[in-house]
Amino acid sequence: MGKKLGVLSILLLAGCLVAAGAALGDPTNTLPAGLANSGTEISITLDGNWAGTASGTLNGKSVDWYTGYGFHFTYPTTGGATYYEINSLCVDPADATTGTMSSYYINSLSNAITNLPPTVTAQQYRESAWLLNQYVNHVAGYTDLTKIQVATWDIMFNGPTISYKPDLKVGWLVKQANKNWENLVDLSDFYIATSPVDSINGSFQVDNQDYLFYAKTCHRVPEPATMLLLGTGLIGLAGYRARRKAKN
Repeated sequence: MGKKLGVLSILLLAGCLVAAGAALGDPTNTLPAGLANSGTEISITLDGNWAGTASGTLNGKSVDWYTGYGFHFTYPTTGGATYYEINSLCVDPADATTGTMSSYYINSLSNAITNLPPTVTAQQYRESAWLLNQYVNHVAGYTDLTKIQVATWDIMFNGPTISYKPDLKVGWLVKQANKNWENLVDLSDFYIATSPVDSINGSFQVDNQDYLFYAKTCHRVPEPATMLLLGTGLIGLAGYRARRKAKN
């Protein structure tokens, strides 16, 4: 009887560990299944991992430019896992807000740029995506996220209306994006978070900022239930090993 219970215990513990391992999954490219293009509302929080700041003007108005955006969100909103995106670009002239921001929607970039307001074009988003792609792939000359962000603003907001202090000299980056954006054919890893509506047409320059991001640098922190399952398996396995040693 004792041997049978031992086998059952091992099977149960192994099941806990396998289930937890499956839930933990691959830490990269873990944008949750079913979220993008679903119309599901989430809340996001900027992480404040600023890579640098610059001050200047936009359309004659004094502004502070924060560069180096990152954000996180929980999905499902109750008891779900938390997802951290470390490489994102602001592509909206609206103001950033500290703390948690509600009414955000995630869409694939390819879907999002099919319905645009007259003030912005699909090419502008694709040029920005091309710059982000160079950065996340560590291409020489594209490793400064502050400059990548500022170049993106020049692209998105029609550069002549913008000035910066210090002068970050991003003209070369803007020219390269304008020249090479069509070479980035596969947009499947690029997504955009928009607020307050599920479309760029209605979110651009309205309410909170929109963020362009790269799914393969999105990583997941497991939900509490998964960690409990994993902990149960590990503790149980340790207890079983101790019991076996005591009997021996």
